[in-house]
Amino acid sequence: MTMECTTEDCRNMTSTYLCTQCVSDLQQWLDRVPDMREELFVTMARLDAIAPRNSGGGGGTTEAPAAVNHGAMDVRYALAVWEGQDARKLAEDKFAGGFLPLLQELLAKAERIIDLPTQKIVYGPCQADTDTGECEQQLKAEPEEEAITCPACGASHNVESIIQDRTKRTRGNPMPPKEVREYLMKTTRTYVTKKDIENWVMHGHIKYVLARVTTTAKPPRIYYPGDVLATHHKMKDRKRAA
Repeated sequence: MTMECTTEDCRNMTSTYLCTQCVSDLQQWLDRVPDMREELFVTMARLDAIAPRNSGGGGGTTEAPAAVNHGAMDVRYALAVWEGQDARKLAEDKFAGGFLPLLQELLAKAERIIDLPTQKIVYGPCQADTDTGECEQQLKAEPEEEAITCPACGASHNVESIIQDRTKRTRGNPMPPKEVREYLMKTTRTYVTKKDIENWVMHGHIKYVLARVTTTAKPPRIYYPGDVLATHHKMKDRKRAA
């Protein structure tokens, strides 16, 4: 049966609810979904890292980061419906003509959430010795800063030294990529995407080990979190030098 494409303002004739051109357009937007959901995941983690914590002393906390984080979660969840979809299959749905604008709107929302101002990096507690014990003030700095002065005790810290010390302490046990990313976010506030790890492995920047205990014929590759962290900072240094 031949019919008119159901996309608004498209009058091409087709055997399904979308013409060949509209199927191609929809697929191009569908192909953006996995990376966009990955970016939203990173944004959620970043917002969680910079969100103010209530000190328990009666001070309030800013609601904006939490609100944006909630929005990122909602959009990421909505995009999950579209991930892995085949536009040719979707073209068989009688509502297919409205799919592209709906998907475009969701992706536009995602981009607005992701496109946030650069935030300070949290490097962890100061740990300098003071008269009252070890300083626990959180050290923060802009991405390009090379040194940090603790706002509480005045101690000076070299960012590179902090990174090196953190890398030594966080090599950890080898684990799958997803767990590596979660581990680094939890322990070092460092955000690495799935695609980052895949690219670094492909170019030989990260070595892997094979899981010894597995229920599959081909053991999965697992990685040391510290190796991934060291590569992350190496790549950042290369970008700064470029």
